[in-house]
Parts: sequence; structure tokens; C-alpha cells
Amino acid sequence: MKYFRVLALLLAFAALEVPLFGSLSGQVWAQVQEDAGYLSALPDFPLMPGFSEQEETWVIFDKPGGRIVEAVFGGEALPAAVQDYYLGALPALGWRIESPAGEGLIFTREEERLVLTIGRQGNKTLVRLALAPIV
Repeated sequence: MKYFRVLALLLAFAALEVPLFGSLSGQVWAQVQEDAGYLSALPDFPLMPGFSEQEETWVIFDKPGGRIVEAVFGGEALPAAVQDYYLGALPALGWRIESPAGEGLIFTREEERLVLTIGRQGNKTLVRLALAPIV
């Protein structure tokens, strides 16, 4: 239910032609933060409302050269909605969009690269997250 509130807010801003690409308003971002949980494997990464983690998929290394995290999470939202959510939410957390289309969404922040691959499996959307240092 919380997902629909966030989606309604995002759609309202789209109808007003307010640019969301990397610039959520403070009020909308506050709503996103209130509604979202965070990945256990990556506590600074928002988990889209209605999505759940698949802990058995985690790969986590935290070493002096940087952290490496791989995780899968999923839910019932369509891939386009998931893509829109992360294109709006991640820039507000300091992630810069490198590639918003193609095989996956690619973001960078400081010395890290984040790749989100979004796809359908049956009636569920799965997101594969890969975080690694930029080399």
C-alpha cells in the first residue's frame, strides 16, 4: 500500500512536469524515505516498498580496497516502475546516473559503481544488485 502512495506522488510530479531525474523534491524524498526499508546487505540502499530480499543470494566482501556486494530482491511491481523508483531515489542519496537504459541501470558514487539489472521471472520482478569499487 505504501508503494502506491509513493507511485501516486511520483505520477503527480510527472503530471506537473517537475523533473525527477536526480532531483526529488524534499517533500517527495521524505515520503520515499518514510516508506522504504533498506537492504540488510547494504544498509544505505533503499529497498523499494513491497519488495523483499532474497538473503540466500547475498555475496558480501568488505575490504580495504572497497566493498563488493551482490544481492537479489524482488516484488510484484512492473520493471518500468522499479526503474523509475531507483532513477528517482538513488540520485537523492548521492548516486550519479551513468546509464539509465540497456542491460541495467548504472550509477556511480565516490569510488563505487552500482549496477541494477531488472527483469521479470514469472509474475515477479527481480532486481540483481552489484556494487563494486571503480577500478
